[in-house]
Amino acid sequence: MATIVLDPGHGGKHKIGGSSPNNATGPNGLKEKKVTLKVGIAAKKALDGSGHTVILTRDEDENLGIVERAKVAKDNDAAVFISIHFNAPGGSTPAQGTETWIGTGHTAMSRGLADAVQRRVLAVTGYRDRKVKVGNVSGVIKPENHDPDTANCLVEISFLSLQASEEARLGQQSYIDALGQAIADAALEHLGQRGLGVAPAALAQLAVEEPEDGASARRLGFVRDDDDEAGVVAVDADAFRVPFADLDAFERMTESAPDADLGPAARAAGFDAALAESAPAVTIDFGPNAKAADVTAFSRQVLGEVMQRAGLSRVIISSTSRSPADQARVMFNNLERFGIAHQRALYGPAGDLVIGVYQARKAAGAGASAIKAAMEQEIIRIGPTRVSRHASDPKVLNVFDVAPSSVTRKAEFEREVTRDARISKFITPPNDPGYHLEIPQPGAP
Repeated sequence: MATIVLDPGHGGKHKIGGSSPNNATGPNGLKEKKVTLKVGIAAKKALDGSGHTVILTRDEDENLGIVERAKVAKDNDAAVFISIHFNAPGGSTPAQGTETWIGTGHTAMSRGLADAVQRRVLAVTGYRDRKVKVGNVSGVIKPENHDPDTANCLVEISFLSLQASEEARLGQQSYIDALGQAIADAALEHLGQRGLGVAPAALAQLAVEEPEDGASARRLGFVRDDDDEAGVVAVDADAFRVPFADLDAFERMTESAPDADLGPAARAAGFDAALAESAPAVTIDFGPNAKAADVTAFSRQVLGEVMQRAGLSRVIISSTSRSPADQARVMFNNLERFGIAHQRALYGPAGDLVIGVYQARKAAGAGASAIKAAMEQEIIRIGPTRVSRHASDPKVLNVFDVAPSSVTRKAEFEREVTRDARISKFITPPNDPGYHLEIPQPGAP
């Protein structure tokens, strides 16, 4: 196991050793130093039970010098150091986006950590991807201030200054927790890649735990004898206990509001702000839980042509394909909210194996991040598409939802989607919270 150092930026009332007490401030007075500490504490909490040692450079409103912050990692032989910040534009023009910094002369390990942090935090903020950037924007990421074995980066989660909506969002504990979880997941992902995460042998043991109803996967015939030694789980990709439309609808409700109430108001809340913006004709926008990069150019062309035929100027894609980590998060949240028996009634044999990992890790007292990491590894081992079609490779099968609230001509849209032979599956409300589309990609195997 390893040591993870989380560095909530700024703090206190005075500049110390190159570290200012505060940088960004929201229009209504929310200070960066306050929310960096909240996110740091949330990330530490998410890592509890992971087996790793987690250290905060500060756990109250105090400031530490730049070198002193990095020294916490060096003194504790840390494998990971993540400095947490919020951004402010250089002038009076508002800006928004998520970016992660690594120092000039950084190691490959730091680059790998930064990539994981950027990807996971961006998935929570839903803002513009300002990429991983290189430069000594702070001494906390200068390579000379760290041991070569310490992967380190600085994340600017979002712009707080001149951003009233983000300031309000940061007042919600669910958003703070989601950001902390993203940072925790990134650290665990990175450690796993370095061989410092959950041992594969332990995961394999967890995967064969007896399901809740006492019937093992082998006795039910879901694992072939000839595949056992190779660790390949042989299951029917479409073997779910309920119609796929029902499972899809259930998962989508959680994905649309992963840390909030699952009612219609909560599901729609993420789209209201985006709908309020003006846009040019025939525009495809993305909601807070959708990843623009996961919708291919071909799928955008198909959707755009459908919109033109339906007389629509703009729609919002509310959800896209899931990575194994995303699928693990959705399943974990559903298991926490609705219980094991409820989820076993929805998923097929492949899903049962993932639920078995959750059950065993939970019984062992593991924390949320560790459980989700183990579930993610099991999904990868089984094959993501055997667990859910939403985990398909978007370059092979592009799966996404369009928010019904953004479709002003619903009958025309449904007619044109149904007529388009390039769309292999189409599920409409109320069978799904969104318009669910699946588009096979040209040239895919």
